[in-house]
Amino acid sequence: MRLLSGLGMGEAASQSPAPLPKNLALVQALRGVAAIAVVAHHTIRTFTVKASAGIVPPALIGAPAFYDALAFGVDLFFVISGFIMVYVSGAYMASDKPILGFLLKRAARIYPIYIIVSLVLIGLKVMNHVTEGASSFDLQPLRIATSLLLIPAFNEAGGVQPILGVGWTLSYELYFYLLFAAAVVVARKAFFAPLAAFILLAITACSLLPGKAAIVSFLANPIAIEFLFGCLVALAIKRGARMPLPLPAIAVATAALFVAPLFVHAEAWRVLCWGLPSAVIVFAAVSLEADGKVTRTPKVFGLVGDASYSIYLVHILIVGIVGARVGRMVSAAIGTGYASTAAVAAIVVLATLVGIAMYYVVERPIAEFLAKRIGGYERTRLGRVSKVRV
Repeated sequence: MRLLSGLGMGEAASQSPAPLPKNLALVQALRGVAAIAVVAHHTIRTFTVKASAGIVPPALIGAPAFYDALAFGVDLFFVISGFIMVYVSGAYMASDKPILGFLLKRAARIYPIYIIVSLVLIGLKVMNHVTEGASSFDLQPLRIATSLLLIPAFNEAGGVQPILGVGWTLSYELYFYLLFAAAVVVARKAFFAPLAAFILLAITACSLLPGKAAIVSFLANPIAIEFLFGCLVALAIKRGARMPLPLPAIAVATAALFVAPLFVHAEAWRVLCWGLPSAVIVFAAVSLEADGKVTRTPKVFGLVGDASYSIYLVHILIVGIVGARVGRMVSAAIGTGYASTAAVAAIVVLATLVGIAMYYVVERPIAEFLAKRIGGYERTRLGRVSKVRV
């Protein structure tokens, strides 16, 4: 009954929920889990479906159902993003802060480090084109511009991806931020109805359109529903709802992430196969923290969570540069599946360490610099609004 009462369906709905923690250590740890899952997913694929000649597939982790399931990291990121937007945006919903400040903070979070990593990748592609005659498709000015701005566009293979492939998820992040901001402006605390309506209508309408342009394919992807899952989790938590038996719920949801690909094509059904279990995991994790059952996590989880965005972006470079080379070397020298598994683990660790270093050297200094400027803008704007009200 506690879950139902927290949603306003029982007697306890009239009671004020206990104050919620400002910082959620488990959510930050889940960001780290999501990043590592994606790194492992791409690394294992380098040793399997994308393996060059001579690479021995890894033992234990080389089954498609396993490494495909690790793509759930993206879905977990999306659910967390939807959750965080609602959890921390009360001041914007109450008009205590300008919504432009919200958008500036989101842009400052997404663009700087993404552009830096993208430019490094573009530089490597220029070198490959000059020295090895590699394709120049990604070197076209329009392709570079749409990629850096995260505007949905087709890649050379016909997929909707920027030059830095993982950036497709950031296009959805920006899409969600813009819709969320518009919904808050229109409906304030009743934002969810217009937000959900637009996302669902866009998916339905674009799915029915013939001859898919890049933006139509982008909007037709139901993965945007996962942001709504996160919003619902935050709304439930704020109203006092808690996940019954959170630890068993996390265990069952985690198992579902890996079991689902055994029975269905998880990519086609990912909103249900990976998005819904991810929402259960986030709901259960926040329930544990909101009830004070978990107040801290090991520092390494917090560290990887803090650096998760840098890890997510830079791992593509690391896996691309060393993955196949290490795979061939290990396969030639030892030639066993267990050696390949160890090589995969080493590459995942390397990518994680490089991402952590980039977080401290590049991402965090830039974020702190921009946060001060945006915070100054919000305070100035708030002061002007206060004078007008007086």
